[in-house]
Amino acid sequence: MTVAQQGMRLLIVDDDDIDRERLRRLLNKLGLQTGIVEATDQASAMQLMGENGVFDFVFLDSRLPDGDGVDLVDCFAEFSTVVFLSGTDDETVKREAQSRGAQICLGKSELSLQSLKHALAVHGRGV
Repeated sequence: MTVAQQGMRLLIVDDDDIDRERLRRLLNKLGLQTGIVEATDQASAMQLMGENGVFDFVFLDSRLPDGDGVDLVDCFAEFSTVVFLSGTDDETVKREAQSRGAQICLGKSELSLQSLKHALAVHGRGV
């Protein structure tokens, strides 16, 4: 049974169209083409959480136009597995995200089919 067949719900929060498309394509290659919702800023992410409830995984960018992504980690980590994505190798930001509840922190340069498979497997949603 694939993850998509299990009804997994995913949220991508990133203001960069290219980064969202890249992540969406990687998730699609893993069979996760259904249940993907996207937000481009903190406000729309919070609105989607209110409208759609809990997501299984939230892929959260570190920098958003209306604030730092790390500020959203607490909101999602209580109910979702948070994959914190950073365009820089700033270990301080990654540590802050982890201290707020992000289960996985990846640099955007580390994002690959293998890293996503590993993240899903570690958190009980193997593909």
